[in-house]
Amino acid sequence: MVSLYFCRDQGALGDFDIYVSMLRLDNSFGRPVLVWELNTSQRDTRTAIRRDGLEMFITSNRMGGFGATDLWVSTRETTLDAWSTPVNMGPTLNSNAMEGGPALSCDGTTLYFYSSRPGGSGGRDLYVTTRQRAAGESSDDRKHDHVQ
Repeated sequence: MVSLYFCRDQGALGDFDIYVSMLRLDNSFGRPVLVWELNTSQRDTRTAIRRDGLEMFITSNRMGGFGATDLWVSTRETTLDAWSTPVNMGPTLNSNAMEGGPALSCDGTTLYFYSSRPGGSGGRDLYVTTRQRAAGESSDDRKHDHVQ
């Protein structure tokens, strides 16, 4: 089953919202459906999905964040399950400025994102964080090692 996740500003819940469209047997995508568990009345946008489809990073200015927009993560047990409520990725990645635009490497160990935090070149600078997994750990047991 192939799923296409995207965001658009349709005002369904307020600001930008995350939708999914499923690939049909005729190789066309079906009607987009709002992914209720990932959205709030605030801005929920810019998705990055792990290759196995079990982890998704989003940009949001929902309640509980550190700054203007933050990086959040949602997981699920299988691709047939609903997504968990997104969890803020914490102060190691997020600041009181803007973070967003996540992009995940194919192996799921490197996350690129922008930030307007102090100390950069100005505007939205590119940052990278890596995580590793030890032998025997599943892909969900990784830790964030550092932000550059």
